[in-house]
Amino acid sequence: MEENKIQNELEKLKEEIIAKINPAGRKKKQLEWGSAVVTGLLALLTAVSVVQAVSAASILTKINGGQAGPVSTSSVPSNVSDLPDMVGGC
Repeated sequence: MEENKIQNELEKLKEEIIAKINPAGRKKKQLEWGSAVVTGLLALLTAVSVVQAVSAASILTKINGGQAGPVSTSSVPSNVSDLPDMVGGC
C-alpha cells in the first residue's frame, strides 16, 4: 500500500514535469530560414578556408622543395636615383 502511494506520487510528479517541459498545445518548431542561411554560410566559409589551407600548404611545399624559382629581375633599374621618378615621387 505504501509503495503504491509513493509510485502514484512519483507518476504525478513526472507528469507535471513533462507538462512544464513540453506543453501539449505547443508544437515543435521548424528550422527557421535564418538559421538555415547562417548554417549554409558557415559551411561555405569552412570550405573556403579548407581550400586556402590546402593551397598554402602546396605553396609551402614548393618553396621548401626548391621548385619555386626566383622572381624575374629584368625590370629593376641599375641606378637607384631613378626610383623616385618610377613611383611618382618628387
